[in-house]
Amino acid sequence: MFRPALLALATFLAVPLGFAPSDASARNPRSDLMDIRKVQLEFLAFNEDSDEYLVKVIDEQIGTVLQVRSTKDNELVKAYPYQLDAEERTIKRVRKKHNLTQDPHEDPANPKKKTLTLLLGQKDDKLVIYVMKGDRIKKYDEIDVLKDKDGNVAKASMKQLVWDQRGKNVVIIFHQKFPGDHAWQSDFVYSFKFKSYKAKFDDGDASDDEE
Repeated sequence: MFRPALLALATFLAVPLGFAPSDASARNPRSDLMDIRKVQLEFLAFNEDSDEYLVKVIDEQIGTVLQVRSTKDNELVKAYPYQLDAEERTIKRVRKKHNLTQDPHEDPANPKKKTLTLLLGQKDDKLVIYVMKGDRIKKYDEIDVLKDKDGNVAKASMKQLVWDQRGKNVVIIFHQKFPGDHAWQSDFVYSFKFKSYKAKFDDGDASDDEE
């Protein structure tokens, strides 16, 4: 059962800061695009235990916000709106308050199991997460891609993929876009705990069996 990705920080300051498909539209990717906030996202840091992470959100309606989110279920923990001239001190304050001291590993290869690499590719109405080892590749997970009310499927692509330093947790920021006369686009975020058993290639490599 695949967990839907919540938009620009899906699960949102109740909707105001919530940017993204509401719970209903997250369960049903066929959405009225007017109900989905247009945001730009940037990953900033994990906390020491990697169970929370920090993202910067630029929302066309409400401005800039820092969001602390749960890595396990992508739920919003706390949101901090701020003015651009206070960005540096706000980031510093929030990082200190939530112990967000761990910089991400910004590479698709697992930092501890470097033979395992994550890739993304759209297939119909899914953004598929693949794991690659050498010249072998297999499906690891998938994310629902948005559809408009006419059934047109958005074009989805990866914007940022980061691991925590222990190679146990992953956060993906991806972009969805509808071209045309009424063009629409926004960033979304998806986080999960990496399960080594789902990346096993049955080659006797014991490292693949570790959690």
